[in-house]
Amino acid sequence: MTSSFEMETNHKISILVVEDNLDHIELMVKALQKSSRACEIKIARDGQEALEILGLQGKGEKTTKKYIPQLIMLDIRLPKLDGEEVLRKIRNDPRLKLVPVVVLTTSARDDEVKRMYELGANSYIVKPSQFEEFLERIQHIETYWGTINVSPTKSVSFKEEQDES
Repeated sequence: MTSSFEMETNHKISILVVEDNLDHIELMVKALQKSSRACEIKIARDGQEALEILGLQGKGEKTTKKYIPQLIMLDIRLPKLDGEEVLRKIRNDPRLKLVPVVVLTTSARDDEVKRMYELGANSYIVKPSQFEEFLERIQHIETYWGTINVSPTKSVSFKEEQDES
């Protein structure tokens, strides 16, 4: 008999990476592809694109397509719509409010750390400047949130839905 933990680790983890820096995107994708688990990775290069991928319009309106990732990696400083506003909209949406959001940023400012946790971030991680350390940190994030942590979104699994309207 297979335990639920073993079954969980055999499934893909769906991750939305919200990042505007191409070098950081490349490193994150590389690290996630080295993971022991298969990852479905979607990339949003700005806050507006993140909301569109998640099935939200910039003004909070819902679209018919709904993507529910198992993990969101979110930068704070983004074009068009910053990470703070993206997190606020995610936490206000009933479908997405339980999705773990890991803030990945270059800022270690106390006020930003506090504000992101107040808005509902599950973790706040400062991006290291060293290449190998950056790769390692991304792999640790995937291992923890994708394998070790038990979250409500694992029962949902990743999916794209169509409203039946």
